[in-house]
Amino acid sequence: MVEVILALAVFSFAMIGMAGLIPQGLSAYRQAGTSTAEAQIIQNVTTQIELTGIANITVPSTTNFYFSDEGLQTNQAGALYTAKVAFSSVGTSATPPPSSPLLGGLTAAALDKVTIAISSKALSQTNTFSTFIAY
Repeated sequence: MVEVILALAVFSFAMIGMAGLIPQGLSAYRQAGTSTAEAQIIQNVTTQIELTGIANITVPSTTNFYFSDEGLQTNQAGALYTAKVAFSSVGTSATPPPSSPLLGGLTAAALDKVTIAISSKALSQTNTFSTFIAY
């Protein structure tokens, strides 16, 4: 009988320790899901910019896109994430500059900055990502 009580005590002690890890695991799971959704949103937005062509976008301008919890584009009513995409001109040149290794050996006459601010309704936070487009 003493052995059973001792075994239950050891088992209970181990289970309490395991139960204490559940909140940390759930927090890590939520952060991983948010990071994955944000990566998919950034990929979706940058692909749309590439397909549209920066020359067809008015700079400076701001556009909102709406996404579900999985990072899929949706309407404003069903959106958990809002991606606010801002375009700003960094500079232009009348003559293209010399070839640059940063541009893969290409020349660029203009450089625009694209800022993507992703806000989440559930987490009430905003993460901002920026990239440059040379053309």
